Amino acid sequence: MILERTFYGLQCDGCGKDLEIDEYGDTFCDNEQDTKDIAKDCGWIEVRGKHYCEDCHRYGDNDELILGDGTVITEDEEDWQ
Repeated sequence: MILERTFYGLQCDGCGKDLEIDEYGDTFCDNEQDTKDIAKDCGWIEVRGKHYCEDCHRYGDNDELILGDGTVITEDEEDWQ
C-alpha cells in the first residue's frame, strides 16, 4: 500500500542548515508546531516569519538581537517575533 504523508522541517534562513530533530539526524516532524518547539529548544529563533539557527544569531551588550547578516533588532521592536 502506498501512503502519502506530510512532514515538517526547518532550514535556517541565514545559512541554510537543516534542523536536526534527534541524535540520528532526522530533520522532520509530523506537524509544524512540534518542529517549531524543537527548534526553540535547540536554540533557534523565529524573527518575522524567518528561522535562524544558533550559529546565525546572537545577543549584543544591550540585549539587542543581532542576526548573522548584521541586522540589529532591539527590544523596542514589538514585531520581531
